[in-house]
Order: sequence, then structure tokens, then C-alpha cells
Amino acid sequence: MGGSYMGRRRLYFDVTPTTATTQRRNDGNSLFGAGQPKANRVLRRYIRRPPVGGLYRGDRRVIVNHKRPVCGACAALVCAVFGSTLDSVVRRRLLLAFCFFLYTGVQSTTRPSMAALPRRILLLTANVGSLFEESCALHDGWTREIVQVIETQRPAFIAIHMQEVGGKKYAQCMKQVADFIQKFQQRLAQFGYTIGHAYMDEAYDLSDSFTALGNVYLVHESAATEVSHYDFATETFHPLSAGFSLDGGDLTQTTHVTKKRFPSDFWPSMKWGRKGFLHTRWLFSGIVLDLVNVHLFHDDSNLVNMDEEQSSVYSNNRKRALNCVLSEVESRHAGYTTGVGVKPALFVFGDLNFRLDSNSFIKRIAPETEKRPVELLEVPTSPSNCSDLKNGPSLRRTLSAVEFRKPSEKMAHSDSDRDIVLRVERKRFDYCNENDLMLNWKRYLSDDKELRNFPTLREMEINFQPTYPWSEDPDETVAFMKTRPPAWCDRVLMNDRAYSILQDEEADSDDLPPEYQSIGRLTCMGDHKPVYLSLSLPEPSRSRSNAHP
Repeated sequence: MGGSYMGRRRLYFDVTPTTATTQRRNDGNSLFGAGQPKANRVLRRYIRRPPVGGLYRGDRRVIVNHKRPVCGACAALVCAVFGSTLDSVVRRRLLLAFCFFLYTGVQSTTRPSMAALPRRILLLTANVGSLFEESCALHDGWTREIVQVIETQRPAFIAIHMQEVGGKKYAQCMKQVADFIQKFQQRLAQFGYTIGHAYMDEAYDLSDSFTALGNVYLVHESAATEVSHYDFATETFHPLSAGFSLDGGDLTQTTHVTKKRFPSDFWPSMKWGRKGFLHTRWLFSGIVLDLVNVHLFHDDSNLVNMDEEQSSVYSNNRKRALNCVLSEVESRHAGYTTGVGVKPALFVFGDLNFRLDSNSFIKRIAPETEKRPVELLEVPTSPSNCSDLKNGPSLRRTLSAVEFRKPSEKMAHSDSDRDIVLRVERKRFDYCNENDLMLNWKRYLSDDKELRNFPTLREMEINFQPTYPWSEDPDETVAFMKTRPPAWCDRVLMNDRAYSILQDEEADSDDLPPEYQSIGRLTCMGDHKPVYLSLSLPEPSRSRSNAHP
């Protein structure tokens, strides 16, 4: 059922089938029934008092809850004007189109503000690399799912961290970003989120500093005086200006956010880009919040992860990068306290690209299988010595795939593809039972081990499916892509100070409990599912008395 608002009145529209025994009207007085020649009388009756049950076509309820003369009159007017010239099917479609127009037009302008929960904050991370495509096919579904979470959680403060802003083809699609962010904010303004700021690193032509990161911060109008933004240049907090604004470009002139791209010589042997972090600081409900948007390095090859001698190379890269981020943020804590000798509550949320331990994961999903390497013979691109110039280059064996097959008792090796349980290539992970990976994810959650590399960071318990790699096809909403093993790449981590707030909240029955969840389980959100942490900050008096150093 959908609804729209006219002043303080809500109008509902429902086109779902209903039971014929309870909803069908065949008494000759229905606008779409046998009483159509009586259009004039029907029009007068609907203007005076529309039927409580609504308008019907056979067993399909078209409009319900019409105790409002306006909608009843509009519906009757459509039928009275066009009833004598159009057949019943056309009349029905015309009325539905008219109702949809009324619903969307009124809803977008007059829906009343939502009451936000005081001290409630929503921290959300989303890799939007699939969102910004030329077709814009995912925009509506993505926005709808995010707005639904906000409606449910009703936060007073929202922080959305985005990675891969502009999409994979950022040179062509970066122009979509500002317009999308403005429309997204306008959608939320009807709920009272009229104050905020966005920071979008759009300067893709500056290859030495481009991170493709973006932050969106929104404050509910009821908390306008409670939130302050930190200026790193003056080292002071300032209240947010009225309205919503957006900073684009390379963000170097913005003093309310610090940006850093991981230097190109961090790992000279690897090719990578658009990785770095953005750091902002906020004061809300008497608590200083350090919010860090980070995008760490991905696994370039599935095969490298399976090599026991090299399996930790990618996770070590991420460990080094995130430790660099933590050191930089910690340096900004030096000499800074909240006035009671307490460090800020630090939340690190973004695409951390954490991956499963490949060896333990494969043993779990493909037990009692035979491992068969698949090699290719390649000609070297250049001769390695003088003899190669004279006699021609020698062929080189290269590992192209690894197959895990069911054991065969009749032959040493089976060549039937039906015996393949799992095939792993550099950028392909083809498992025979994809549904099992999606439905029984808890059995391999223990293979997610990378957080152990960061003893100063904490996380709430994960109770959602892997956030990557989901299908990017809008028509295939519940399916993994066969490119990478499933992983919980998108995370919300925190320091001990922030984690103590969660513990205090869990012990306080007066507040809603914290919630850590992914978004869009049945909707195509791109290859990454967004993840959010929603929590309530303690009251200022409690936060000072219960401060954890």
C-alpha cells in the first residue's frame, strides 16, 4: 500500500488483489460496474460521501480508506468525464495513472517531518562503484533501501561514507555525483533532514591525490543546535550552517575534512589506485566523534591467496595501510581531550576489503576433494638469454586455475565438469552450490580473521550475509558473482572508547539497542551491500560520569 499526504491527511492507494467474498462490489453502483450509465448520480454521491470501502473493478481494489471527499471526487470525476467514451480497461488504467500522479506529486512536497530520536546516530558505509553507471539503473532501488533504514532508525545524526564515487568509469560518470547527492538529500529533507554537508573527492584528473571517497552528513532539524563540526585549521568546533551544501573537487581547500591517498611508493611492486581515507570530527551530545572513511586494498588474484607462501601478502598490505590511518588519526589526538581527559570515540567505517582465509575456507566448503592445478604453456614476451635468440624461446608453464574435484575410484582423474566442486582462477571463483554460500554463511564466518591484526579496534557481532561480491544485474538481486569468494568487506570498526558507548547502551533499557546490519538483502545495491551501525549516545551528564579513558 502506498500513501501520500495532503496537509495532515494521508491518502492511500492500493492495487493489490483482494478476496472476492469480502471486497467485491457488484451491486450496480460501482464506478466500474453495471451502474456506469448512472455517472451523474454516482458523481454527486462520491463528492458528498465517498464509499468507505473504496472503488472496485471486479475483485481488484483500486482505492481504499477514502473517508476523504477529495480523492473520492477525483476518482468519480475521471469516470464521469470519460466513462461514456472509453472501455472499462482504459478507464481503469486512466484512474490508476491519475491516482499515481496524485500520490507522487503530493507526497514529494507535503509529507510531514519525522520525529527523530534524540542522541541516535546512524553510521553507514557503501561502496557505490556499481551505482554510478550510464544507465543509472540502480539509483532508485539503492535510495529506497537507504531511506527505509533511516525511517526505521530515526537518527538525529547521519554519517554516510562512500567509496568509488563516480563509479568504475569515473571519467564518464563523475558528473552524476552532485546531482544524485542533491536529490538524495531532498528525498530526506521531507523527514526533517534539512541541515548537512557533503564532501566528494571528484578530482580524478589529479592522479596523485584522487581517492574517489565521499562523505555525506545530515542532521535532523530537531538536533540542529546539538551538533558541531570540527575545523582542523583553527582546532575549534563550529555549528553547521542552515541548509545543505556540497564540497567537490580535490577537497584540499576544505578545513573540515582531512584527506590522504596512500602514496604511490607504498608498495612499488603492485598496481593500485583510488585508495586512501577521509577524516572528520564532530561534537554531538557532549561526545567527540572521530569518523574515518577508508578504502583499503583488494585481493588482486584468487590464486595468490591459495599459495600458502603468499597467502598473507594482501592482508599484510591492508594491515600496513590501516595502521598508517590509525597512526595519523592518533597523531591528531595528541594533546586533545574532550575536557574530561577522554580521547574521542573513533569509528572507522568503509570498504576495508577484509577477505576470508582462503585455505581454511576452501577446506570447509570443498572437503574430501582432489586438488588439480591447471597449467598453460606460454611463450615469454622477451627472450631470457642469447640461446633463446638463436633457437627460439622455450615455453613456460603458468598456473591458470585450480580445480577441486570429487574423488574418483575408477580412474586417477576425471575429466567431466560434473565432478568439479570448485574452480578457482585469478579473477574467478566458481562453486558448484552458490545457494549454500548465501544461505549457510554462518558456517564460514570463522574464516573471517583479518580483524585480529588490529588489537586496538573492536566490532559488533556480525549477523548478516557477506557484503561482497553480489550481482550488479538489477534483474538478478539474490546471487553472488562468480568472481571472488564471498567476504565481509564493508565494516564498521571502533576504538575502546566508542565500544564502551555500545556497552553502556546495551545495559540501558530506555534506549533502542544498537543495530549492526547490512542493507538491501533482496534489492540489487551493486556488488557491495551497504552496512550500517545505529546506536544512541549517552546523555551528556552520563557520558562525563561514565567516561572510559
